[in-house]
Amino acid sequence: MSTILQWVETVATSLLAVAAVFGVWRYWKDRRWTRSQASCEFYDKFDQHEACHLAMFMMDYVKLTFIFTPPFLRKKLTIPWDSQLRAEVFSGRYENVSDDKVRAVRYLFDVYIGYLERVFYLFDTGVFRKKELLFYKYWLDKLISTEWSDLLEYARNNSCGIFVPFLERYRRMYKERIEHYLESI
Repeated sequence: MSTILQWVETVATSLLAVAAVFGVWRYWKDRRWTRSQASCEFYDKFDQHEACHLAMFMMDYVKLTFIFTPPFLRKKLTIPWDSQLRAEVFSGRYENVSDDKVRAVRYLFDVYIGYLERVFYLFDTGVFRKKELLFYKYWLDKLISTEWSDLLEYARNNSCGIFVPFLERYRRMYKERIEHYLESI
């Protein structure tokens, strides 16, 4: 009789251990899925936000004319993005500008930088992992290029302080790892 009880105890303990392992596995799988969903939703908001979208267009084109209604003016502006406007936008501090077009473009880049700072914060706190940075790789690579050193200097002087240090870390540590990961898939 005692061997049957020992056998039942062994089977029950084994089943309990399997259930615990399955529970932990399921928890981690659900957590990874939730993280992926959050990352995709955040990227969609970033990509669909008018200010971010226009900032990304400006980063892709040397010359561009677009219409934008800044929230601080509530009137449409036709903005001719070119090297001259770019030089005006990224020089000086935000408060010292009276030109509405310069203020509007600075607003667009401020929102863009703000979104990326949230991404960097979520990455630093462990909510996002390196794989989630894949969504932003194109823009991060553009930002660390010498072509956008004026934007980085502007961000250094006008952001909350996460932006430039994270980009430097991305350049040193994450860019190569992400590229290696992309080559492996």
